[in-house]
Amino acid sequence: QRRPQRGRLGHRAHQRAGQTAHTHRQPQGDAAASIALYAPFSLHVTLGQDFLPTRVGTAGGVTLGLAVSVGGLASPLVGAVAEAASLRTAL
Repeated sequence: QRRPQRGRLGHRAHQRAGQTAHTHRQPQGDAAASIALYAPFSLHVTLGQDFLPTRVGTAGGVTLGLAVSVGGLASPLVGAVAEAASLRTAL
């Protein structure tokens, strides 16, 4: 008879990551990482609008669209690294 998995990742994934199933992260680190990731967005949009001063809406949309698309393409790679090594290594 199969044992039920714990959480989304299951017990073995937590063992590979060197964590127990009941490990909790500190919210301060998550908030700092979020701020660091989203801070450059406004700067990049402004830079894109400087390159296309007559089409500021298009420049902002293309800049954010490319940033989100690249992030979406990179996330499976980061996920693969997290599965192979650990989440801390991947981030």
